[in-house]
Formats: sequence, structure tokens, C-alpha cells
Amino acid sequence: MSTAAERAKEKAARLGGASRAAVERAHVPPPPYEELASVSTPPRPVSRAARTKPVRMTLDLAPALHAEFDDWVTSTFRQLGLGRINRADVLRVLVRELLDDPAMQERVTEALRQETRR
Repeated sequence: MSTAAERAKEKAARLGGASRAAVERAHVPPPPYEELASVSTPPRPVSRAARTKPVRMTLDLAPALHAEFDDWVTSTFRQLGLGRINRADVLRVLVRELLDDPAMQERVTEALRQETRR
């Protein structure tokens, strides 16, 4: 009975020469970057398949930021008379507001620019 290593060596010996040469002949190097940059056709927008299920996202917050957010959510839900506190509802509203408000988009973009400079 042959071992797996022996079987692998036999298979490599059978396939090695012809397939390696075919791969080398078929390999075409990509064009230089300068040629790619000079192409005048604009990139096509990426089409996305319509999703039917919600998309789950996770978010890591610093403990102090989480505590402030949690305090704000708790006080706001009490103010609204809502018994169940759901932070995800707040984040969903924030995302919708961001997407609907160009001024808010500019503020967030500028805040991101400032944070990435640190």
C-alpha cells in the first residue's frame, strides 16, 4: 500500500511537465500601470443583488464612548415613554438621517477626515 506522499509524487510526475509548461505559456502578464491609468472608459458601477434579509453589522466602541451613548439612549427612551431600550433602533435612525441629509454627510466626512489625521 502506498502512502499519501508517494501518491502525490506519482501524480506530480504524471502531471508536472506538461501542465507546468501549459501554465507558463498561458500566463500573460498584466499591462503596465501607466497603460491602465490611460484607459478612457469609466469604471462600471457594481451591480448588487437585491437582498431580502437584513444585514448584520457589528460596532466596537471605546468603553467611555459606549457609556455616553448608553446614557443618552436610556434618557431619550425614557423621555419618549418607551420601555424597551434598543440601541439598534437609534443606529438605524442615524443611518437613515445620514443618507437623507447632505449637510450631515459633509459633517461626518469632515469628522472622518479629522480622525484619520490623528
